[in-house]
Amino acid sequence: MRYVYYNLRITQIYLYVAEWFTTWLNDYMKLSLRATTWESYKYQVNGHIIPALGNLKIVQLQTAHIQRLYNEKLQGGRLDGKEGGLTPKSVRYIHTVIHSCLAQAKKEGLLTVNPSDAVRLPKLEQKDIHYLDKDGIKLLGDCQGEQALRGLLPDTKYRFAAWGGARVALGSCGL
Repeated sequence: MRYVYYNLRITQIYLYVAEWFTTWLNDYMKLSLRATTWESYKYQVNGHIIPALGNLKIVQLQTAHIQRLYNEKLQGGRLDGKEGGLTPKSVRYIHTVIHSCLAQAKKEGLLTVNPSDAVRLPKLEQKDIHYLDKDGIKLLGDCQGEQALRGLLPDTKYRFAAWGGARVALGSCGL
């Protein structure tokens, strides 16, 4: 594959993705994020992004490289050693980091387009919602009465939950 570079700064030609992501993380994001968020970004960059894309020059980075990363992470990209891939939500979080970094690179003139704009993100998993039936509402009412006597939760919270379509996940009553 032959690359043609027109009107590029020398830094663009020689700058690797790993270098830019590290610079962006430390110089642009460290003081603008909470410490826990910055640590999370650092984990994504050092654990997922740099190992997959870091050896590419910034001007060579294409949508296909990023899409391949996402697909691989969905199929088996866990860093904790467990079987299987990352959840769509985790891959979307990696995308948030990549997109933000490459948007800054575009602002700096290192890229003319953000290659992460064109990727196809995985759909988020929809969880089934189970609502309380009449028996569940009765059980909720019984539990509510016991807890109200102990002063743990006011009566109106349970009524509102039951009338508003409470889900089975109300574990405080053993539902």
